[in-house]
Amino acid sequence: MRFTIVGSGGCCALPRPGCFCKICEEAREKGAPYARFGPALYCHEAKTLVDTPEDIAPALNLSRIPAVDRVIYTHPDPDHTMGMRVFEQLRLDWEKAARNVKPECPIDVYALPTCRRILMKAGAGYGSSFEYYEGMGLIRMREETVFSAEGIDVSLFVTPNNARVAVVLFEQEGKKLIYAPCDCMPFPEDERLKDADVLVLGNTIHGAKWELAGPIGFYADKFGLFTREEAIAAARALGAKQLVFTHLEEDWALSYDDYRALEDDFVRFAFDGMTIEL
Repeated sequence: MRFTIVGSGGCCALPRPGCFCKICEEAREKGAPYARFGPALYCHEAKTLVDTPEDIAPALNLSRIPAVDRVIYTHPDPDHTMGMRVFEQLRLDWEKAARNVKPECPIDVYALPTCRRILMKAGAGYGSSFEYYEGMGLIRMREETVFSAEGIDVSLFVTPNNARVAVVLFEQEGKKLIYAPCDCMPFPEDERLKDADVLVLGNTIHGAKWELAGPIGFYADKFGLFTREEAIAAARALGAKQLVFTHLEEDWALSYDDYRALEDDFVRFAFDGMTIEL
């Protein structure tokens, strides 16, 4: 299996508009891997994209993603969903639409039931955007939370404290990658999530200004996030062979070079365009 981290950033873009700190200025000057698009993952063999942050179209272009046949939503937060218009970019043909000819291969869209119900309420001038896209034949909403694509088994697991948040497992021939980009503390307890080759874990607190007890205590308790040490301990308890951090917030005030300095044989930090092969 081959994966690309299409976007490794967090809720706020890096560089952040209107911010001229050294981290954002470096990102403007150097681009990726110092700059980061919103959080998204792509599985090449299954042609499956996980999440559509609002900058997903340029992110797909930067990583030269050739085709998207499936989209999984991990949860309905705006930084993971507001790029839903990418369905138009990927499938809409106005000449055919004018003749009422729908796409031959709509994009299959998967999400947990609670997440799917929330997504169906998201709308614009035409009411529900997902109903609009489905009516145009651009997408096909699926109810399955377990499916296979090109020999890869994909499963969505519910996090214990939030029924709308999914952890996604990709499996093929004994190899496993887990993608858990956001709001997954505490982690689901399931034997199938143990002994993964790679655990991609997001929205974890990093950075010197958050290492004081006060800020970390407030932030972690309010939003249910791991600290770096908690995340590493959780990954080891799950038996993961490697931990990759993603959803790296501009708030953490760390550059690509800072993250590289924190890496070791077990811990890596994602960057836009990073590939993972199992």
